[in-house]
Amino acid sequence: MTDSSKEGATKILDPRLPTIPVHEAMHVFYVAMLCVEEQSVERPTMREVVQILADLPKP
Repeated sequence: MTDSSKEGATKILDPRLPTIPVHEAMHVFYVAMLCVEEQSVERPTMREVVQILADLPKP
C-alpha cells in the first residue's frame, strides 16, 4: 500500500479514538474491505476474519 493510500485511509478514523498505530488501523481497514466484496464468494468467512485479525503482529 502506498503512503498516499495510507494517509487517505487514516482520514476515516474517528478523531475521538486514542492514537492508534497506523499499521493496525490499516490491517483492520484491509479486513473491512475484504468483508464488503461485491461477490459473496470473495468475502472471508468469520473464521478467516478472526484468523486474519489474530495474525496482526503484536507491538
